[in-house]
Amino acid sequence: MTSLTKAVKSTTIASSTTVRPPVYNDAEALRLQQGLSDAWSPAMFDEYLSKMGKYCDPERCKGHAYQPVIIPPSMRDEAFAAAQNIVTTLEKQNIPVLCADAVPGMYQTREPPKRLPGAICIDFAVTAEGLKLIEFEGTGNYYGFAQAAAEAWISILANIPGMPQEWSFLHGDKSIAEFQDLTRRCMFGTHTPQECAITDIGLATQKTGFDFQATHQIYDIPLVDLEALTQKGDTLLRPNPDGKGEPIPVRRVYYRPLADEIRQKEPTLHYDLKTLSTEWFPNPGDQLLWSKGTMVHLHGHPNVPQTIILSEASEAMLAGDLSKYVLKRLGGYGGTSVVLKVTPEDIESIPVAERNSWCLQEKIVYDTWLMTCSKDKKRKVGTELRVIMVRDPADETRMIPTYIMPRCYGKNTGIRPTIALWPRMAQSLPTMKRL
Repeated sequence: MTSLTKAVKSTTIASSTTVRPPVYNDAEALRLQQGLSDAWSPAMFDEYLSKMGKYCDPERCKGHAYQPVIIPPSMRDEAFAAAQNIVTTLEKQNIPVLCADAVPGMYQTREPPKRLPGAICIDFAVTAEGLKLIEFEGTGNYYGFAQAAAEAWISILANIPGMPQEWSFLHGDKSIAEFQDLTRRCMFGTHTPQECAITDIGLATQKTGFDFQATHQIYDIPLVDLEALTQKGDTLLRPNPDGKGEPIPVRRVYYRPLADEIRQKEPTLHYDLKTLSTEWFPNPGDQLLWSKGTMVHLHGHPNVPQTIILSEASEAMLAGDLSKYVLKRLGGYGGTSVVLKVTPEDIESIPVAERNSWCLQEKIVYDTWLMTCSKDKKRKVGTELRVIMVRDPADETRMIPTYIMPRCYGKNTGIRPTIALWPRMAQSLPTMKRL
């Protein structure tokens, strides 16, 4: 039995999170969302793109959702609480030790991963039964986009009659200054921005390039393609921007490459993580430790659907009704390596030796609760809530929730990122009978 699955059968989660149906008809949120829908026009999205131009190339934002999500305070609170509870539950099990062999040698650094990830994204599906965990990943995500998108949409909402003037997108209604201070401490540690770098594969063509551009614009952190990094002794180096001078030492890296993308694209790497003195945010191994495979250690958690590593699935389960499950590759990204309609042939196509790299997960039915707009029509769509958390730079035993990035799903539209907003200082309203 692999380290990803050992001890699962004896582990039952005692959770303080109570799953309850989302309050879709929260009176104030419903009024505001309807007001946005009534006022929406294609020109509003064009205005959003224009405002995003302050931080990034607006052409790279055309795949975003056409509007923000005005989230009911009760749903917001449930998402933050469930995310915190899941991380706390896993921290007690010491995931870096429990799942140590999930991190191949090429992702092992001189300084091993901490007990908590440097950063994590936790994705929940909004269902009729409450929020259900889809996946999570120990990686940084969208710090520049979040501020840029929130700023753009808040300024647009303020001009809609009947809308509040003060909005928030940050946990605890923190200020932008507080968010930027936290982000700087996570990205830079004790170093200057020019001693640090954001890196990913093919930065010029990455679909998340709008976020890299916005993060660079706000925090002045250099953007460096993964294949451009080199090594001298135990020092990581980036090219000199003038193309002539000596390479510049990189003391700390905001690490964005995904392991599954590295597996698929096979970039040429000119460094050895184990021999570098570089600091990492987050640690390259975090995304493998905190992943779909780790969900098996949340057996019995009320927000978590049944998840089992394929190599541990019983013959009876595999011979049964596979339509109740989706098949996922551990470490898959952006919806890749996901089989939605699982057949016995799909299972058979995966070599036995590779089945510990796949999982079967109970299929989740999204509730199409959110009315969204597009250039030609309005429709209700399914929604995921991505909760973004970082490890407290001053206290490595504590994770800090920051913001929620909804991702909207529509027929033939794919995933469209946006930002969740709520009136500043909005509190949870009384639960009402769902419409």
